[in-house]
Amino acid sequence: MGPAGPTDQRITGNEFLSWMAASVIVALVIPGLLILLLPSDQRAHAIAVLASVPIIEGLSISVGIGLGLDPWISLAMTVFPCMGIAMSVMGALDYFSGRSERATRFRSRVSARIDKWPRLRRYGVVSNFLFIIVAGIYIAPGIALSLIHISEPTRPTT
Repeated sequence: MGPAGPTDQRITGNEFLSWMAASVIVALVIPGLLILLLPSDQRAHAIAVLASVPIIEGLSISVGIGLGLDPWISLAMTVFPCMGIAMSVMGALDYFSGRSERATRFRSRVSARIDKWPRLRRYGVVSNFLFIIVAGIYIAPGIALSLIHISEPTRPTT
């Protein structure tokens, strides 16, 4: 590819490991700390919501509300794991896009499709928050967030 191609955005193994560590912190450690801040009678319910996220995704918020948790706690127990999943997918795509021709082609195809919508290219995920929620109902929220974010660089290109 040319000088601005995805293969020039190689990240090292150490950067990849730090990216994965950050995604684990976001997905598990932050919700764990939030659980510790809850009253003891609500901790088991919050853990149940956290455990239900990989299985029923966005509907786990309803589970938390049904168990008597505050809606904001249910939302936090759902959003943080999804953000961690999104971070890990983005980190893996960044890592492998410089090493795998197949990942480079996938990233280029997605980037070409996103070029059709200038607002999406310009504002990224922030302007499409409602799309993420709707897509998260049908697709895993982490993957929906990652597919939107793929076209945005995670670091400045030179």
